[in-house]
Amino acid sequence: MRYAILVTAVDIEFGSKEFDELVPEDKRLPSARAVIRIDIQKTSGSCGYGVPLMQFVEERETLNKWGDGLTRKVPAFANAF
Repeated sequence: MRYAILVTAVDIEFGSKEFDELVPEDKRLPSARAVIRIDIQKTSGSCGYGVPLMQFVEERETLNKWGDGLTRKVPAFANAF
């Protein structure tokens, strides 16, 4: 089944009080820079006949490795945003 979703969204930036409340430092990924809060207004279904079949293979670790390496090299980067 394929869905159409009507939403409104707000970005919550790294370093804000709300970001710290939503993503405690001990749970934060090294590359975390924002939270996107999405309010769903409406959903509707469709047959999905035109959507290709795909298979999940595995999670990618590249972004987390990059973010962790960058914050280790430049500690100020973690607070730059």
